[in-house]
This record gives sequence, C-alpha cells and structure tokens, in this order.
Amino acid sequence: LRLSAPDWHIIALAFLAGCLAALAQACIPYFTGLVIDYASIEPDRVKFLTTIKRLVAVAVLCGLLTGSRGGLFTVAMSKLNVRIRKRLFKSLLAAEVGFYDTTKTGEITSRLSADTSTVSDSVCLNLNVMLRSIAQAAMVLAFMFTASWRLTVVRLRKAES
Repeated sequence: LRLSAPDWHIIALAFLAGCLAALAQACIPYFTGLVIDYASIEPDRVKFLTTIKRLVAVAVLCGLLTGSRGGLFTVAMSKLNVRIRKRLFKSLLAAEVGFYDTTKTGEITSRLSADTSTVSDSVCLNLNVMLRSIAQAAMVLAFMFTASWRLTVVRLRKAES
C-alpha cells in the first residue's frame, strides 16, 4: 500500500465516486417502491412518470459513477504496476554478476512481467473492494436512518441475534 501513496488523489477520487455510486444505488429500491405505490396503491400518473424519470436518472448516474470508480482504480493499478516494475528493474541492475549466473533469464522476465502485474492487480482489486464495501455500508445505513431511524434500529438489533 505504501507504493500506492503517490496516487492517493486518484484513489480518493475513486472513493468519492464509489460513495456517490453507493448513495445512488441505495436510492434505487426507494424509487422502485414509489413507482409501485404510484402505479397500484395510490394511482397518480404524473407522480408515476416523474418517479420513473428519477429512477432512470439515478440508475444512469449509478452506472456512470461505478464506471468512474472502476476506471480510476484501473489508472491507479497501472501506475502501481509501473512503479513496482521500475523498482524491481532497479534492484536487478544493482544485483551482483553471480546472481545472473544462477538465475535464468526467463525467471527474471517472468518476475518483471507476470509477477508485478499479479501483485499490483491484487492490491488494487482488494483496495477497490474494501473501499466500495465501506462506502456501500455507510451510504445504505445513512439512507436507512434518514428514511426511518426507528425501523433501522429495530433491523440492526435483529441482525445482532
């Protein structure tokens, strides 16, 4: 993670996009419920159409923000990959000549290509998943408390048992 520090601004922007995507995703069931209400329980064509438009807008926004989050993490992953490769190459250049007598060229090439990509991919993927999960949990809880704090407390107590 220390090697990802130079890209903190990209990761922070990706986290912000993830938070906003999680908020939009939390709104989708709410608007879906309103659509059902306005279609069947208390029919109102104007409210129904307005809510459908809002639902579509939120779904599109959610998709754009989720894509932005993924794209930003891909950029951070690529930069981390380059940083790891440069560091490994620098250490290979500093190695003693005897190292090259005992190590095959194919192993060195494999380390520079496949292994560095594997490390950077797994670090960025796990960071992406962790930040997305935190953002989703926080936004869903915030939305639940905003909608009905009493029902949220009951639900959280029920989750404990």
